[in-house]
Amino acid sequence: MSFFKKGELRLLWPFYFDALFISMLFLYPIFYVLYFREIGFSLVQIGLFGSAYGLAMLIFEIPTGAIADIWGRKISTILGWFLAGIAMIAVVFTNNFYAILALFFIRGRLVH
Repeated sequence: MSFFKKGELRLLWPFYFDALFISMLFLYPIFYVLYFREIGFSLVQIGLFGSAYGLAMLIFEIPTGAIADIWGRKISTILGWFLAGIAMIAVVFTNNFYAILALFFIRGRLVH
């Protein structure tokens, strides 16, 4: 008895890896709330970070689709995840409210 069908893992391993990795990111908001409270931000400011992320996702949904139509979904997705990763890492290097707000906005613009 095999858990995977023949050739399934060879073709679909990126999707399984993505599902595993994305599920680990659900813990990220817990830690960023604690981190931002520790460096002195209020809960309202932390809420604005999440709002900027959600607003960017809403605003850039159609332009992201246009980018995918022009250059392909693969390029759109890779660009989105690359910029989101850079924005997540860059948050650690600043304590400026407006810079972190911009980084959360950038993080939300191309991620689906």
